[in-house]
Amino acid sequence: MPKATKSVTTDSRKAEKRNKSGPHRSLRENEDSEEFKKTRDTLTRAANAVQKGGYVAVRPVILANDPILRKKSKKVQHFGEALQVLINDMVESMQAANGMGLAAPQVGVQERVIVVQLPEDEEDPQSGKLFALCNPQIVRAHGEEEGEEGCLCVPGYVGDVKRATWVTVKAQDRRGRKVRIKAEGLLARAFQHEIDHLDGILFIDRVESPDKIRRIVPIEEVEREAVKTKVPLQKAESFKVQVLDKLGKV
Repeated sequence: MPKATKSVTTDSRKAEKRNKSGPHRSLRENEDSEEFKKTRDTLTRAANAVQKGGYVAVRPVILANDPILRKKSKKVQHFGEALQVLINDMVESMQAANGMGLAAPQVGVQERVIVVQLPEDEEDPQSGKLFALCNPQIVRAHGEEEGEEGCLCVPGYVGDVKRATWVTVKAQDRRGRKVRIKAEGLLARAFQHEIDHLDGILFIDRVESPDKIRRIVPIEEVEREAVKTKVPLQKAESFKVQVLDKLGKV
């Protein structure tokens, strides 16, 4: 009897230990569980959607007083599914906000990724094309012109900013392949603006004097429009003070 008692006690302790182990069950037990099957099916559907260019979401665009926008972004090292989802979401967010460009830091992601798409224009062969670039660098620039710029992170304000007339951008596409793009005019300006975001620079930093920045839409109207168009711009009560303080330092 002592042996039997000892055997039962030992088996009971092993069973108790297995029950307490929770997630550390055998692989076969995990594979047979309903939870495992549901997770597997969800991941499979997500992966298939990504391959088809789907599974997108509109991400919140942060405002100018968020410290994330003042940090330098990290170089993209991996070109897997997470990056594809980020790029898809950035494109969706840009289009939902009627923007022509968006950088990853604007949606709170510190990676060197930008998307740019100019409005359709029959006279501009570069318009309408979607650019999704990783680790972009301006390797050549020529000329200078001053033009009006705005930013989704600085809603309700535009400013006159001097930029190079044309640029050559070296980057990688969403699959990691090397690309080189020559751009001029509005596309060149858009590339320069978005690449600035990757280095923690906003367009208001490049405005030379306070009289070259203008408030075009009251903040309240911007927020109402965001709700109307379902673009989830994050509210920031100190936003107006942030912009005006910046202008006072120019």
